[in-house]
Amino acid sequence: MAGKGTPGYLIALYVVGMLVTGTMNTLLQKIQFTMTSIGINGKPELFQKPWFATLNMLFAMGLVGVVDKFVRMSSKQSEKEVPLMIDEAPVAGGNNGRTGELSYRMKVLIVSVPAAFDIAATALCAIGMLYIPASVWQMLRGSSIVFACLLSIIFLKRKMYAFNWLGLALCVAGVTLVGLANVYGSNSTSSGGD
Repeated sequence: MAGKGTPGYLIALYVVGMLVTGTMNTLLQKIQFTMTSIGINGKPELFQKPWFATLNMLFAMGLVGVVDKFVRMSSKQSEKEVPLMIDEAPVAGGNNGRTGELSYRMKVLIVSVPAAFDIAATALCAIGMLYIPASVWQMLRGSSIVFACLLSIIFLKRKMYAFNWLGLALCVAGVTLVGLANVYGSNSTSSGGD
């Protein structure tokens, strides 16, 4: 199995693709919120509709589900092939060491809970995008690493090593500096015009 890993060039392509599409997503969302159009009353208004941006994201996620269904239907997987995802977590209840197979429907239901929180987070992020610059917004999203770390310690009982804590401290310092720079920068800009 060691010789069947993903090639390095493909991993690099995936990383570049995630960086490019993530950057495009942030910039296009900010551009969307700075667009103006003529409102019902005949006056120009900003298109500041964060729920529309969330609806766009939900639609895109739904398209991924359609593509997944198409791929699963079109590729007839034989019993000898290795599945794309292997369940490593034990089944609730123990099953005396045996691993039971969850149905696809049950897996979808389990994943739907964090997906609902992801949609709520997307909506809150879109609202935040209205009030701060895109660069600051993107940097402050780095705080998700802190929360992921804390939740993995609490719920997954993961042990953090010294280098993990160092990276987390650097992340907290960076997020704090970016947040403070935005607050103090906006205060000096508003007071400078007096």
